[in-house]
Amino acid sequence: MKIVLLTSTSLRCKIAYPYLRDKYDISGVVIDNSNKVLKIRRQRIKRRIKKMGIFTVCQQFLFCQMVIPMLIRVGKRRINEIVGKFKIENPIGHEEAIEVENINDKRTLDYLKQKAPDLVIVHGTSILSSSTLSQIDCPIINFHIGITPRYRGLHGGYWALYNKDEENFGSTVHFVDSGIDTGDVIVQKRIKPTKADNFYTYHILQTVGCLDCFDHAIEHINQRTQTAKKKKTNKKKEISKFYSHPTISQYFYGRLFLGVK
Repeated sequence: MKIVLLTSTSLRCKIAYPYLRDKYDISGVVIDNSNKVLKIRRQRIKRRIKKMGIFTVCQQFLFCQMVIPMLIRVGKRRINEIVGKFKIENPIGHEEAIEVENINDKRTLDYLKQKAPDLVIVHGTSILSSSTLSQIDCPIINFHIGITPRYRGLHGGYWALYNKDEENFGSTVHFVDSGIDTGDVIVQKRIKPTKADNFYTYHILQTVGCLDCFDHAIEHINQRTQTAKKKKTNKKKEISKFYSHPTISQYFYGRLFLGVK
């Protein structure tokens, strides 16, 4: 099975890439650099302000700029423990990797047409547009940090803990559709964080602890079963909510009163 990986250069992507490359035929890699493009970042902020309001977005900005750097410093030792003997390699090192400023760029589609993969795996990129999805002929699956549809969007593990819903701390591999993390679920795995974990380490723990979800999902595609599609009839009965970054006030409330770091 020929696989093309759409990914980025974050730490969790550097963990997943060698895991997949050593086990499967990763015939191509597309690196999404949209987080580094100022114009795209500004567009995202404007959309977020329109949706959530400037006060909320400013509080999210303060959290990202003031709290996350502190949590990264505090969590370094824990990250080393989580990663352990797993390989860490930048997917840009793949011999046929390309970089794009926007994952929905025409270069991405041209590359996919050239590679003609049997499967596209999405991990750590921005959202694929409906136009892009309509032009990809093979199955597309996404590794999501969170249990869908209950925790769609960002930081699913953190929000599960914040909501006192620890049994839904984990990751999901699902088919990609035109919604945000709304595709049919293929496999989910729930794990438990430790007291040493914090907001920064959660997503690394959810990646390392759930890497085998890739194996189950790829086996599912290989066997061409209808397991995930059967779940479609139950979608309306499931709780579904989209989450974004916490605000700085939400984070400190969670830390002081809920014990969520």
